[in-house]
Amino acid sequence: MLPAYRYGDVVLIDPGAFSDSLPKPGDVVLVAHPFQRGVKMIKRVDHVTADGRVFVVGDNRAESTDSRSFGPLRPVQVIGRVIET
Repeated sequence: MLPAYRYGDVVLIDPGAFSDSLPKPGDVVLVAHPFQRGVKMIKRVDHVTADGRVFVVGDNRAESTDSRSFGPLRPVQVIGRVIET
């Protein structure tokens, strides 16, 4: 599967989308990379763990760096929801 977004695409982010709730499976989110400071990624939420961590995957799973390699993210690492345009 090809990526839904490519480097250089402009997207809108709703930073308050998860202020009162956790993301849901299928949500497309902007997240902070857990090991590379300043790196942000657009990923799709696969599931939320029992302890509230968010497991994200890329649409191009064969080429994606995501929770399969770095594990689930803390909610604070989810910057916002991508607004579909």
